[in-house]
Amino acid sequence: MAIRFQPEHDITASAGAPTVAFDLDGVLALHGPREKESGEIGKPISSMIKKLKEFLAAGYNVVVFSARLGQGDRREITREIGNWTMKHIGVRLPVTDVKSADWECFFDDKAVQVIRNSGMTVTEALTKR
Repeated sequence: MAIRFQPEHDITASAGAPTVAFDLDGVLALHGPREKESGEIGKPISSMIKKLKEFLAAGYNVVVFSARLGQGDRREITREIGNWTMKHIGVRLPVTDVKSADWECFFDDKAVQVIRNSGMTVTEALTKR
């Protein structure tokens, strides 16, 4: 059963609710040579936007992670990303470039998942049968 998302204008963190983070470039938004060169935020990746909305509808706090914040005027970049999330998600989500140990999970295109306390990647564990 799909969870129906009811959009609002701005999202503020709900105390006690779990938080998930989504990387912007390559996860929520297409990020290829054109976007890298122009600095524009790419078109939304619909399957990830849908997943993000399901987390919102289930009561999770959602944060957008972007290394872009370290590449210029943080206030302006935060505004641009907020405008993009408003347009494509229906809400202005919080934006950060700092990971948090409090996140339940982090959707990222560059990370390699490691099994906690094992020194082994998930890929290694799955292929080690």
